[in-house]
Amino acid sequence: MTYLVRNARFLPLALALLPMVARPQTTPAGGGAVTVTARDERRVALSVQSEDHTYPGDYKVDVYLPPGYAAEAGRYGVLYLFDGNDVHREHDDLLSDDLIYPAILVAIQNRSARARFFDLTASPDRTYQAPTGGLEAYGKLIVSRIKPYIDANFRTLPDAAHTGVSGVSLGGLAACYLGYTESQVFGMAACMEPSLCWNNDELLKRMQHDSSPKTGTRFWVMGADRNDVHMWQNAKRGAMALMQRGWREGEDVAFLQVHNLPHGWEAAKTELRDMLHFLLRKSPPRLLPSQSVRWLNRKMGPAARSYCFPIKELIFSYW
Repeated sequence: MTYLVRNARFLPLALALLPMVARPQTTPAGGGAVTVTARDERRVALSVQSEDHTYPGDYKVDVYLPPGYAAEAGRYGVLYLFDGNDVHREHDDLLSDDLIYPAILVAIQNRSARARFFDLTASPDRTYQAPTGGLEAYGKLIVSRIKPYIDANFRTLPDAAHTGVSGVSLGGLAACYLGYTESQVFGMAACMEPSLCWNNDELLKRMQHDSSPKTGTRFWVMGADRNDVHMWQNAKRGAMALMQRGWREGEDVAFLQVHNLPHGWEAAKTELRDMLHFLLRKSPPRLLPSQSVRWLNRKMGPAARSYCFPIKELIFSYW
């Protein structure tokens, strides 16, 4: 690195590589350290200290960099992922098709099943024996510790319009909650099969009865319909509640229904491409009249994988 800096013609390359040599750093919140534990051209592994937590232990975080990051000087939006370390593969496929803008993907691993229930639920539910309701603290960890580190050590676009959250089931609930309540930080929220039934539909009811002005957050919502009718119907109701308050279908809210797959990652992973395209797209998807999609569905029969369930009379087509 000394040789590169000494020679002026290599200076742009040296500056581009600086984020890849991030060292352990103490972030502002609580004195916890963020440490680099592994690194290669496309992935940087971090360990984030967690203090004063119901479940002790550090968070493992994987930062996936877009292709060509080290050789270029551009800045990138960031998606914080609560589920799915495979998202970067769909991201790269969409990039190769020139359909999206590249992004940095930050995958925050769950420390345990019980810690997941605590971190990703917004309020305590006494029907569960294990502690729940730690989402406020989890959100604070991201906003005041992880995000500042990412913004300081990687070339990001730190504003809300270029910062998003994504998760499945409880992760989808957390993404919806943070996108809804922290819109000044997260301008994109991928609510994949969100558990809006949590604590007697608490967040859904808040969305339905809230009279505050529309925010700038863009929401992508999906639900699978095989085994949990209440779950996917609540997802649709959440999208409808946003539309009733001014969100525009196709512009800043979308709902997708997945047929014949159960609630969970199995269904969500089939729609990663659509989710990433909606949030990072270079141009909007085509819109089809709902009757056209019903015709396609009849023609495809049981082979139909999914379609975007119409909230009104228009529906998305990525075909």
